[in-house]
Amino acid sequence: MNDEILKNLIDILHAAEEIQRFTHEMDFKAYQNSPVTQRAVERDFEIIGEALNRIKKSEIRFHENQNTFFSESRLNRWLLVLRETG
Repeated sequence: MNDEILKNLIDILHAAEEIQRFTHEMDFKAYQNSPVTQRAVERDFEIIGEALNRIKKSEIRFHENQNTFFSESRLNRWLLVLRETG
């Protein structure tokens, strides 16, 4: 796991912990009557979503790099085989 993904996972954990603290011992009616809590919780869900999107993009880049590496490695092996047999 790279540092970028780890940082995003920590952001997700902190946001989830904040949501838990903000809503601890709060029933739904109290939540509905607290616009400040609602906005804080919504913002933490936004942070979670943004972090998940960054992880997804990071994973896509990682797999694209891996695919390029493996494709180039495969090509190099074939070139070696052709040179040896030619």
